Amino acid sequence: MDQSPNRTKPHSIATSSVSTQKGTYRYFRADNEEGEFQPTDIIESFTIEACRITDTCVISSKRDARKSPMPGILRVKATLGGMHINGPLHGFSLSWESNTPAHSNRSSYRFEKDQCEIKTESSAGETLVRQLALPKPTVALPLMRVFLGPVIHRITHTLKGESTVLVPNIENMNSSNSFSPILSLRKASLLETGSTLTTGQTAWTVDTYSFIGGNYRETSRFWIDSASNLLVRYEFTHPADQSIWRAELREFSA
Repeated sequence: MDQSPNRTKPHSIATSSVSTQKGTYRYFRADNEEGEFQPTDIIESFTIEACRITDTCVISSKRDARKSPMPGILRVKATLGGMHINGPLHGFSLSWESNTPAHSNRSSYRFEKDQCEIKTESSAGETLVRQLALPKPTVALPLMRVFLGPVIHRITHTLKGESTVLVPNIENMNSSNSFSPILSLRKASLLETGSTLTTGQTAWTVDTYSFIGGNYRETSRFWIDSASNLLVRYEFTHPADQSIWRAELREFSA
């Protein structure tokens, strides 16, 4: 029996009015650079629904981290213009649910030119709405891995390798500052093109990038599918304990 990896291309669009793609990222951790990667219990799944009628793309993603040091479930839903993950981001919503202790947060971001409206609702029922003027250029990153590839590609190829990046704060989800916007300068660059990377049963043709800023240092690496700009793998050193983390796109269907 042929056990060779499937060389499928995830960027094809079905002929129906709505096309759906699904995938799952799995997280791995090593104690240090010499250590072996071990699977963690953190799983991040996503669904991409592209609609011809509305000419929009809706991405829903769920990170199940109930067995992590900060246990809970994070959900993000984003709407983009056009029928692919590289379209302009109109807005996104976020929610966090935790049972230890019982806690939930909800927030939404809506973009209009160089302005962002942020609405945050705490578990106590308090709602805060604020307007944020965005510096030029600013790229929003709605936390999940499915959004990371297009952000890195855009900064590298459209914004000359440097941009302000907006990321919701998830350092402490029990804090009143959870989901508040963090703006930081990030740099991205293309290191290598056209290599083959196999994850699960799929062989991808990937380009390798550097993406520096936030938790990501010069040694961080990001492998992005050449056809779709989906992130296939990334590795970075966690600044808190110098552990090495890897996330891989292990399951994908279109």
